[in-house]
Amino acid sequence: MHTARPLHQLLGDSDPLQRLARHVERLKQLDAKVRKHLPAPLRDHCRVANLREQALVLQADSPVWGTLLRYQVPALLERLRTREGLPGLARIQVKTAPQAPACHGPDTPSRRATAPLLPLRMTPRTAALIASLAEGIEDPDLRQSLQRLARHGARKSRNPAS
Repeated sequence: MHTARPLHQLLGDSDPLQRLARHVERLKQLDAKVRKHLPAPLRDHCRVANLREQALVLQADSPVWGTLLRYQVPALLERLRTREGLPGLARIQVKTAPQAPACHGPDTPSRRATAPLLPLRMTPRTAALIASLAEGIEDPDLRQSLQRLARHGARKSRNPAS
């Protein structure tokens, strides 16, 4: 049976990997400092993504949380400079990137298991509108795609069991 070994033993003398490991550790520490200065609901929806050239990059998991985080930037920048020992921090940049869905183990129900997806139906009117729209499109690929979508919708509306 193998035992877990510390990361520094696995990396050995590889300078680039050691630098990367140190950078990741600094980001984790900085993430804890940032979260300490954010309101409770917001801290669960953002994280430190990077620190480069005295610019802190924060990542929000949706545009809404990104906007709320941007409102906090001036005060957060000041707090990090004065209270967290980062006087050289020049700016904070906020990016939005949705989190990947969490993996579900065998004992954890997935979202699909708890909330089944409902089949989507296209009404005959919608199919006709899409077909009409396709007629006025000059781009042949887009026109074909819209025509195919309209045919698919018309076929589904005639045969709702499929």
